[in-house]
Amino acid sequence: MANLQEKPVWETGIYQLETSDPVLAGPDGIDNLQGKQLANRTAYLKKQLDELADGASTAAYAAQLRTARQITLTGDGSWNVAFDGSGDTSAALTLANSGVKPGSYAVVTVDVKGRVTAGRQLSAADFPALDWSKLTSTPTTLAGYGIADAAWRDAERRVWGAAFRANKGDPADAGADTAAVGYGFDVDGDTGLFAAKSASPGSGSAKLMLKIDNLECLTIGSDGALRSSKYGWLHECFAAQATTLAGYGIVDGASKSDLATAIAHVGELFPGQIAPRGHRKYPDGLVEQWFSVPFNRRDQLIPFVFPLAMAEVYGVWPSVLDAEGEVTALLASVPTSTGGTIRTRGIYGGPPDEGTIFIRVIGKL
Repeated sequence: MANLQEKPVWETGIYQLETSDPVLAGPDGIDNLQGKQLANRTAYLKKQLDELADGASTAAYAAQLRTARQITLTGDGSWNVAFDGSGDTSAALTLANSGVKPGSYAVVTVDVKGRVTAGRQLSAADFPALDWSKLTSTPTTLAGYGIADAAWRDAERRVWGAAFRANKGDPADAGADTAAVGYGFDVDGDTGLFAAKSASPGSGSAKLMLKIDNLECLTIGSDGALRSSKYGWLHECFAAQATTLAGYGIVDGASKSDLATAIAHVGELFPGQIAPRGHRKYPDGLVEQWFSVPFNRRDQLIPFVFPLAMAEVYGVWPSVLDAEGEVTALLASVPTSTGGTIRTRGIYGGPPDEGTIFIRVIGKL
């Protein structure tokens, strides 16, 4: 006796035996066909149940997972939730810090993910250079620009400030204060240089007046005349000017005659002897001497003596006066305190030379 060979397939139908079917047994006999088809369906269903039980297959619809699962989000944010399929679930997503301190920023840096990675306030470099003509609705007053530390100009074209106002007239000019010339230097405007009061108030004048606390101190006219409130017209004070030091009351000044006398005696400051063989002494102790010696041939040693003996000799300079221009003179030895020797040199073959050697010496006595 043998069993039917079952296959885990879902048969599409179960064969119905007919009255005309012969009785036939065996694995493929007609009498075993219905049982074989039902056995195949049973094997198919058993296989599906086994796979669901061991997890090899999934159910089309499930009310709950046997084991709850943890769902986690990482990266730019963190989030996790336990889920078993029995119902909806939710949890808050926590974003990762970008490194930027909380606050309001005029300029921010954004990366490719749309995250703000840096922030700062506006700087001068953020604004492009704009031509003034491109700016519209600009103010026309200092107040419009919020400027509070500048002087303003009124309708009379006068500039006003806390301690200075310009383009105004004498405040005593009938109160009109409309003369076109003047400068005030204090808050109340009565100290300054103003156009002096005229016969026609408000029309200005040909005189300027310096006032301090509304007191007239000095007036100048268009002709240059000056009037002081203390001394009167100054040109009258200088009309009879003195011509001598004594006339001005000066007693410690040198007169022209004193200067002439002093100049006449300037030479006494430099004593000496003015002669062909002479000397001159200077206030700093130096002495300059000059003299001459003759020569009569081209190659000759000529001794010389200073007009005055010196403690120190700083220099000796000989110069030759020669009609032929063929002779030079050089020191032949180191000078002493009283003199030295000069050697003449010249071109041989011509007529005998003769002339004079002029010598200049500087030293200290």
